[in-house]
Amino acid sequence: MTAGPWLPLGAVGVAALVSILALPGARKKRPSWRAGHWIALRVGMDASSAYVAFRLGAEWVPGADPLPLMLITGLSGPAILRTQVSFLTNSHQLKHYGPATVYGWMQRNLDNRIDEISSAEQSRWVGRALPVIEQLGIDTIRTQVESYLRSLDKLSREQRNRELLYLRQVAEDSTDHSTKCRSVVQRLLDRGDHTMLRSLEKEGGRLAALPTSKPVQAP
Repeated sequence: MTAGPWLPLGAVGVAALVSILALPGARKKRPSWRAGHWIALRVGMDASSAYVAFRLGAEWVPGADPLPLMLITGLSGPAILRTQVSFLTNSHQLKHYGPATVYGWMQRNLDNRIDEISSAEQSRWVGRALPVIEQLGIDTIRTQVESYLRSLDKLSREQRNRELLYLRQVAEDSTDHSTKCRSVVQRLLDRGDHTMLRSLEKEGGRLAALPTSKPVQAP
């Protein structure tokens, strides 16, 4: 097989894309760009494994179609890094061997670094955004969040009812307006509803920019 220079890069691109898409999948917060160097290192490990897998595949199966090989090695390279074999020793203890042992340790450390930086960035965002969102009345916030929750197809009926009940309880609580806003914002953060939070921030910013607008007073 005569592989053009773009084919190994294609395998690298496939692995990098899958790694990037999987990065926020298990997190409720978005990875911060401030953690970009750690993210790049994490993605780079997957991409490098795909490059090696493509080169080995091209040598071992010289007659293989290059495009399928590019896709297969782009997906299988990172999978190999996560592979391990377990053996039961004579002392009835499990021993694990394979690249996943080392890769898993590195991945956990990188994920912890990314999580710490992203958490700090999220905290800074809350400090900036919360006073802006507080410009909105709690009824406005409740209406917009309710509409958002009712439109989410990914929520089951039980999940939707639970979130709507929480929202109603916060809105009807006797606490001050700032505390209510913080409760709603924190709930949305815990759920990973960043789009809704950005929408509330934008709406509050527009209201704050009006010459006649005044902060909502606590009841």
